[in-house]
Amino acid sequence: MTPSPPARRTVSVGTRLAGATVAVLAVAMGIAYVQVSAHERESLLAAKEDAGTIVARLFAAGLVAPMTFSDDRSAQEQASLLMTDDDAIYGAAWSIDGENADRPLRKVAEVRRSDFTPPTPQVRPWAHVERGRQRMMVEAPVVDATGKLTGVAQVVLSLDKENAAIAALERRTLGGAAALAVGVAVLLVALTRALIVRRLARLADAAKRLEEGQSVDVGIDGSDEVGALARAFSTMTEAIATREKRISERNRDMRLVLDNVAEGFLTVARDGTMCDERSRILDEWFGPPGESKLFFDYVARVAPDAEPWVRLGWASLEDDFMPIELVLDQMGRRFERDGRSYEMEFRAIDDGSALGLILVVVRDITERIERERAEQGQREATAVFRRILADRVGFDEFAREGSALVDAIVHDDGAPPAQVMRAIHTLKGIAGIFEIDSIVRFCHEVEQRMLEDKGGPTAAERAQIGALWSAVRDLREELDVRAPVDQIELGRDDQERLLAELEGGVDRAALAEFVRSWTEERASARLDRVAGQLRGIARRLGKDDVEIRVQISPTGLRLPSERWAPIWAAFSHVLRNTIDHGVETTAERKAAGKRGVGVVSLSLLADERGVELSIADDGRGVAWDRIRARASALGLPVATDEELEDALFADAVSSKEAATEISGRGVGMGAVRQVVHAHGGSIALSTTAGRGTCFRFQFPRGMLIRRSLKPAALREAV
Repeated sequence: MTPSPPARRTVSVGTRLAGATVAVLAVAMGIAYVQVSAHERESLLAAKEDAGTIVARLFAAGLVAPMTFSDDRSAQEQASLLMTDDDAIYGAAWSIDGENADRPLRKVAEVRRSDFTPPTPQVRPWAHVERGRQRMMVEAPVVDATGKLTGVAQVVLSLDKENAAIAALERRTLGGAAALAVGVAVLLVALTRALIVRRLARLADAAKRLEEGQSVDVGIDGSDEVGALARAFSTMTEAIATREKRISERNRDMRLVLDNVAEGFLTVARDGTMCDERSRILDEWFGPPGESKLFFDYVARVAPDAEPWVRLGWASLEDDFMPIELVLDQMGRRFERDGRSYEMEFRAIDDGSALGLILVVVRDITERIERERAEQGQREATAVFRRILADRVGFDEFAREGSALVDAIVHDDGAPPAQVMRAIHTLKGIAGIFEIDSIVRFCHEVEQRMLEDKGGPTAAERAQIGALWSAVRDLREELDVRAPVDQIELGRDDQERLLAELEGGVDRAALAEFVRSWTEERASARLDRVAGQLRGIARRLGKDDVEIRVQISPTGLRLPSERWAPIWAAFSHVLRNTIDHGVETTAERKAAGKRGVGVVSLSLLADERGVELSIADDGRGVAWDRIRARASALGLPVATDEELEDALFADAVSSKEAATEISGRGVGMGAVRQVVHAHGGSIALSTTAGRGTCFRFQFPRGMLIRRSLKPAALREAV
């Protein structure tokens, strides 16, 4: 569980107001103190300057006669009089020597009380003052009776008394300001507590009691802002109470709904934590969640197989790369528990801009699945019945081939995964032609799982394939369908040939062989069946407008059923690829400048050299660029045309970008090549981009002779 955040340390409004008041007063008093101190200091020093200027001028007046008559002794006496002033610490008299340009001033008298010696003064026609922190220097001109400058009087006065007076003044000012500030602060704090803080404290206490669910009566009057706030709080309290009552009633009604619906509901936060509220039926189905509040732990206990998918989907939600609705749709899973089937659905409870809560809906779909299975069984029974009526021989052949494939899948545990994959893919193909959708879908799921896990089918998957095929076999037996073994199908060409042989005196052994061939399937019937399969595949892919052309030579050709059965089973892969990969849609053909109807040509030719089975279309042609890219990704050589064509028949190579129940696994063509080679045949391919593709399968003439392959060869040929 997420730890609760530490409680914040609160500071009362009264403390805040008191602190603010003291701070404001301190600043104000500080400014006043600085200004008063500066004013008083300036006043004292200005008075000192005035007094110093007077002293310097009096000193200069006393030096007029000595300077005029060059009486240095009298000048020294005048300078000595300065020391009668306690503040004077230095005095000097300087005469102007007009005859010596390099040294215009000459010191004629000097007195001092300290070691301080000022610099040589400058000659100015007015008194000049220079103020320092500890002393002040005044220079005054000495002017004779004619107005001529004859010297400079220099006086230095101490500022110790003034600095002491200023320090005392600053202490008195600071003490008075501090006392005033404290008094004002105490007064303001007292008024604030009486008029504001206590009333706000009552509001805070009322809010806390409201938070705890207690009844609240603020009891604060007044026309000021606090009174208005108290009245608004009282109104809000009444509104909250009314709303809580309504929410409680709605929650009660919602709980009645949740506890009496056939679906289970729970909500999950973004961090995977389940909210406490959920449907009662979930506890009836799966029991309480337990101590853990994590949804992943709940799913791991209820539906272990679905838990990895839920975690993966949740990680995709955190990545925020794909749309939320798409990720939630992919997270939906079916699972089994205690003999019943359930389904999980995920929905976002927000506006789609940000992931908030996720609503999880769990449904018991046992009856629905049973109903779907029953409906599917009825559809398959109808399809089987229709197929039997239309082509009993073809359906019996499908049953024999399917049984051989299922036997290889279910019982041959030691077979390589690639060989088993081909058997599953072939079974899916022929089942699709005969519209046995239950086998088609399950084989498709097994193929997908095998490709992801890089292994063979599990024991449960083998058993399920066997069970699905047993259902088809049982259905056939229920319909009491038996092959017409006591009948032989003859055409007029067979009659004419027999008469010709009898009238021509043919060898009796040859004639007997000809008559024995009547038990074999007519090639025309087989290709008619193949044409029907092509049309069925085209309908499933939405390509109804496909023209099928059939050519047989000789017209009365018959084929040994036992020898050709594996070939026709593998040939179903070529049929699906021809329609799915080759023939375009009507819109694509028109855009390419072709006639709207696609054409597929089937031919079966036999002569003294052998037998040739071919299928051609006028569609897209082989997408060699995709074949090359896929083969290169698998590490197959594609440098030459021969290597590229060889890659077309390799496992896991397909020109389709995504696998469907029709094609796209890259398994079918490998099965075709293996069967053809097992019967001593070869494959010739010709294709042109945008013009079409033709596959020619050439077999030795021995394929027209009745002779069974060995069981091992039959199993391997699958």
